[in-house]
Amino acid sequence: MTGQGILILDFGVGQGTNIVSTFVTDTNIQSTSKVEIYFMGTDSTAEHNSYEHSLIQLAIAVSCTGISAGAGFTVQAASTQRLSGTFKARYIWAD
Repeated sequence: MTGQGILILDFGVGQGTNIVSTFVTDTNIQSTSKVEIYFMGTDSTAEHNSYEHSLIQLAIAVSCTGISAGAGFTVQAASTQRLSGTFKARYIWAD
């Protein structure tokens, strides 16, 4: 592992949505780096507690959809359900 961090997936308010995309700033990443995104059952946000974080991986697929060397990468999250609020996710990357 070379780098690590935390990101927030924001599905909005009210009815929310089933797909979100967010850019994660990490100036040390390379265009050839491999990124893994995951959820921790110990994390929580104002809208979702740790129990919901431990189960959300059953409802969301996450992937890195683009890397910009020296800038960061884009994360896309999709669900078959409409979600709302924010979820905390973590990432690691390596060359």
